[in-house]
Amino acid sequence: MRLIGLTLALAACACGTGKTVYAGPLDTRAVSCTVNGGGTTNKGNRYSAYVAANNNYTVSPMRASQPMPSPASVGTVLFSTNEITLRTFEGESQGTVAPLYNCPSGTMEYFRGVGTYDSASRSYPTGLQGIGYRVYYYLGNGEELAAPQQFPNTFATGALVFPFSSSERGVYRTRIDFVATGAPIKPGVISAGNVYGYSSVDANVNVPSLYRVGLASSITVNAPTCEVKNPGNLTMTLPDATVTDMNSGAAENRFYTTELQVGCGMSSQTSPTVRLSTIYPVGGNFPGVVKNQTAGGAQGVGVKLWLFNPQSGNYDVAQFDNTLTNRGTLLSSSPTSLWSYKVGAAYLRTGGTVTAGEVKATATLTFTYS
Repeated sequence: MRLIGLTLALAACACGTGKTVYAGPLDTRAVSCTVNGGGTTNKGNRYSAYVAANNNYTVSPMRASQPMPSPASVGTVLFSTNEITLRTFEGESQGTVAPLYNCPSGTMEYFRGVGTYDSASRSYPTGLQGIGYRVYYYLGNGEELAAPQQFPNTFATGALVFPFSSSERGVYRTRIDFVATGAPIKPGVISAGNVYGYSSVDANVNVPSLYRVGLASSITVNAPTCEVKNPGNLTMTLPDATVTDMNSGAAENRFYTTELQVGCGMSSQTSPTVRLSTIYPVGGNFPGVVKNQTAGGAQGVGVKLWLFNPQSGNYDVAQFDNTLTNRGTLLSSSPTSLWSYKVGAAYLRTGGTVTAGEVKATATLTFTYS
């Protein structure tokens, strides 16, 4: 509600069914306001009682499931709700959006969001990293008033009126913008219950609720999917090794590599995480080794796997079922990031004498946008 002087002709009225309420000190005075219960002014003009539902607005997401936005500068609008027009009230019905009157000069109305306001991004927290929200008291007539706002009552006895639309005042609208806070954006859910703007006054007024603009339903921000761009390299064919070389250990010194190029649906500053897993680990004293899965194949031999570490410049023995970060090397960043991952493999004796036969080992690489 914005403080309007005599728009409703309520300011001078001490009649009607209003209830006087009191609060703590304001500029060394006690604040008293009268709740609008409807009635007739001293000029004979009727006005309706305040109806809280007329000042409760919800704005709907443009999409219930939102692709994760690309990184953006602080304060940039990433996506928005639909924009709605505030309801129109004329004549007697204007009272339904005027909750209080007889408020002393200096009474303050505040319009805020939920949580701590971030002045850099001009937003309140959504609960999802990297995304804040900006809720508008109103938009219209060349003004865009986003929370936080405060309005002093400059009249001796003014009526507190919400920013309704009327033929006299023009058309006003509202919406909620979701903006970049500067932190890395993470996927997740923006809960509707955490995103709204609301009015309050510095008087202890017992009214059901004041002006409110809230998110109608929650928004899921989805992480982009990633895929291997050269899937042919997912299959490594190791050269044959003789039984003699296997049993002597000579074949274990032959190291083979493949490169996988991984692209995701949008650019990022860090490489996707990688997780190497298998349902056929040798286990025990053989970390990173996969069993031979060929029925009737070679005995006493498996395949050991490594994953390249760009930070050390070395290949690290595979750690099954561990999610690892920073294992990709950036190949390109426009329009989306493309990352290189290198996998190493070698034959390894797993116990007993190695016998001749086919060797097949299977493992799964999972890449996740981060």
